[in-house]
Amino acid sequence: SHVSPESTKLDGNRRIMMPAPRLRYHDITARSLTSAATGSDGDAKRGDELAGELRTDINHLIQELNEAAIATCWCHHIPTGATIEVDSDRPMNALSTIKVAILVVAFSDANKGSLDLDERHVLQPGDFRRGSGVLQRFSSGLAPTLRDLCFQMIATSDNTATDLMLAAVGGPSRVNDAMQKLGLVYTKIHKPTGHFFRRLWQHVDPAWASRTDAEVFAAGLPSSEQLLPERRFAFEGDPAEWLSVTTARELGTLLRMISEADSALNCSRRQCDEM
Repeated sequence: SHVSPESTKLDGNRRIMMPAPRLRYHDITARSLTSAATGSDGDAKRGDELAGELRTDINHLIQELNEAAIATCWCHHIPTGATIEVDSDRPMNALSTIKVAILVVAFSDANKGSLDLDERHVLQPGDFRRGSGVLQRFSSGLAPTLRDLCFQMIATSDNTATDLMLAAVGGPSRVNDAMQKLGLVYTKIHKPTGHFFRRLWQHVDPAWASRTDAEVFAAGLPSSEQLLPERRFAFEGDPAEWLSVTTARELGTLLRMISEADSALNCSRRQCDEM
């Protein structure tokens, strides 16, 4: 599941950042999983009881979120198969979690020999993206390998690396086809991350629709005076503007497949360990 580090509440024209509820169920989780893994009927029963308590706590945390928030959850204990879920099949804005799907396709292509992760890409002015990541801090001319880009896409959630790797694997349609074949029918990419930043500027001035990626990057992000917080809040919450979509169950399933080196991924055990 995806949980923002902060929740947002509107108060007139101001957007107040509210700290996320403190997670209070780590001890319950540990005891539940330990009991479930022991194998005895008594421990399994106690594990079920503790899982029920965990489920109650998760529901309580979700209810504490502000009224504009929607949360989903899918927790799966791989050794026992025990699962806890809350609205886990509801399509949600995937945000940066969709980068895992791009990673899987890249490593699958590398395993088949159609993509060389040791190939280098020379960064150009139009490659850079705002938001998360470190590559935007470097100068043009840097030549990371595709493997480097994969690492940054995941380790620092780098948006520059993400759009470059999305292009390297053949674009959204390739990733979407791969997820469909894995049975992940809701997990889809609609657009690269660069589209998000251009759309932000279009809300300031529609003429930005024709600006280049380099111009959008050079402009930075709209200020709160240029794009009022409530307008940006509405924009980011509009499903029509989402760059990608997934569900808690599908994202969790993809992570489980990586951890188990599922043959359906067309990746080796070594590759899955690297991912």
